[in-house]
Formats: sequence, structure tokens, C-alpha cells
Amino acid sequence: MVGPMAGIGIAGALVAAVIAWAVARRYGWRVGLIVPLLALVSLIALLWQARLFSLSDGFTLAATALTVTGPTLAGALLGLMLAARKR
Repeated sequence: MVGPMAGIGIAGALVAAVIAWAVARRYGWRVGLIVPLLALVSLIALLWQARLFSLSDGFTLAATALTVTGPTLAGALLGLMLAARKR
């Protein structure tokens, strides 16, 4: 189970990095912050929804959300840093 989740995390980080880099290069870093902010909002929304579930279901949902949004945030911030460095 760790292998597929790691693959999903790495793929999400790469996609987020490319999107954030392209948006930051074209429109500036402030607009490029939309990608990590949307990932953070989705994480908060999922964790808010998890409070309605039982404890084990809530932990499962939280772990899944962190697996997806954590690499997305890291990748988006990496893309923003790369775009700022190239200018």
C-alpha cells in the first residue's frame, strides 16, 4: 500500500510544481499561490468533514487527505521558488 501512495504523492507534487511554475512565470508569484492555497483549503474542508465520521473513518480520511495535499503543497512551493529564481 505504501508504493502506490508514494507514487500518487510524487505525481501530485510534480504536477503541482509544473502548474505553479507555469502560472508564476506567466502571471507572477501572487497568482501562483493559488495552487497551494487551494490544496490547503481542500485539506481543511476534508478534515472538517471528517469530524462527522467515526474515529477510525476520520483518521483514514485525514491520512488520505494529508497524503494528497502534503506533496501538492510542497510541489507548488517548489514550483514557485523555481519560477522566482529564473527571473
